Amino acid sequence: MIVGKIDKKKCGRLGALLGRARRNLESIGVVAVPPHALDPLEDAMGSALPHIHPTDTFRQALAENLSLVAHGQKAGLEIERPRHLREGIILGVSAGLIAAAIAGLILLLHSRAPGNEQASD
Repeated sequence: MIVGKIDKKKCGRLGALLGRARRNLESIGVVAVPPHALDPLEDAMGSALPHIHPTDTFRQALAENLSLVAHGQKAGLEIERPRHLREGIILGVSAGLIAAAIAGLILLLHSRAPGNEQASD
């Protein structure tokens, strides 16, 4: 690593700083955690948490759901989010028709107003 004379006090601070930086990077997933570093945590969680065994009905329902998905993928079916383009077009056309109707009513009422009579020669 570092070659030459090293001040142990500075090296201790640098080592602590590098260790803290590595732990921060590991916690956000930038740097991979070495597998052996997780062994104590795995052992502690294994002894603290009870083992969970799913029921047979759950396993059967899961198998059916997975087989339906696999069958759908083989058939070429894709599940997509619904597109709201049709609703947007309908709302846009409706808003345009309402605006045109209001403008037409305003023009009609304005033309029938008492002070707007055109003189005929």
